[in-house]
Formats: sequence, structure tokens, C-alpha cells
Amino acid sequence: MPTTGVLEVFHDLRTFGYEAGDGGAAAWSVRWVAEPDRTTLVEPPAEVDVPAPVCQLVMALPGFTLPPAADAAGGPQEGFNTAQVLEEALQKAWSAQRTGSTEGHPIPVSHVYGHSRHGEINARALLDGVLPLSAPGDEHRLILDLETWTTLEGWFGDAGSLEVGVRGSDLESCRFDRAWCLMRTD
Repeated sequence: MPTTGVLEVFHDLRTFGYEAGDGGAAAWSVRWVAEPDRTTLVEPPAEVDVPAPVCQLVMALPGFTLPPAADAAGGPQEGFNTAQVLEEALQKAWSAQRTGSTEGHPIPVSHVYGHSRHGEINARALLDGVLPLSAPGDEHRLILDLETWTTLEGWFGDAGSLEVGVRGSDLESCRFDRAWCLMRTD
């Protein structure tokens, strides 16, 4: 990711991103703005039909993510149980940082890079089809996992999130227009 500016993501909230044709539907726009105007709410591109003027600000803090328990499903039960315990402990730690308490259900945290909190199993095959890798050593990268429990409450389904993925080669050349958006409700 560039080290200055902001990443802007606009979405129509209707297109899930699970069909190959979704990319040509003008359902989302991902762009990098080197010098944004921080005094007003950002206007979406004309070709994206956003349903309402709402903004979910993400202030990425240094941290880490873990592969979710969902990625350990189908393997040894002990591995799944361990992944689930670690996942819950990390969520409670983020909750304590956000609210000062570990009580109650932890609210997911939006993050840049890292692991999908829904897992890679379903998304990997999809991204292979819609963003085929052609360069040696290239890989898909999750560049944004946007929670929808706070400002965007319920916009992506019950406990859903919006994930933005891109090829590493497109990320290096700042081709954010080639990013793929997935509404994760799984």
C-alpha cells in the first residue's frame, strides 16, 4: 500500500461479488487518493450507485490477525478448537482496546491486510477465477476487511463484512481499479 493518502471504497450494497459478471456491473469503486480533501464527506464516482451518504472511517492501528477457525474446519478437531480459542482471545483483546472492557460479544475490527475473519476457503477459488494470477510469484492479497457492526450496522447482512482483494502485482502498481469486492455473510 502507498504510505500516504487514503484508500476509498464505494459499494452499491446489492452486489455480493460472488459472480464473475459482478466486476463489470459498476457495483463498486476502489481508488487511492494521494491528497484527499479531508473537510467534507467524499463523493462517490458517478458510475457507482451508492444508496446513502454514509462513511465508515478506518484508522488502521498496528496489530496482527490470525487465520480464523473457519479455515481449520474439516481438519483435526484439536486444531479447530485451538484456532477458535485463539480467535476469541484476539477479538476480546481488540474489544478491550476499543471499549476498555472484555465483557459482552466482541465487535469485529476493520483492518488493512491480514486474514479474512470469514476465512479464505470460499474466497480463494472465487478470486482465482475473477482475478487470475499470471505473473510468477503473484498472489491475492486482502487489502481491506471492513466490519459492519458499528457505523454500517447491518448493511452487509447480519454480522457480515466487506472484503477488498487485489492481485499483489496490481497492488504494487497501484491499480486499485482492478480490486474485487466481496460482501461476506458466510
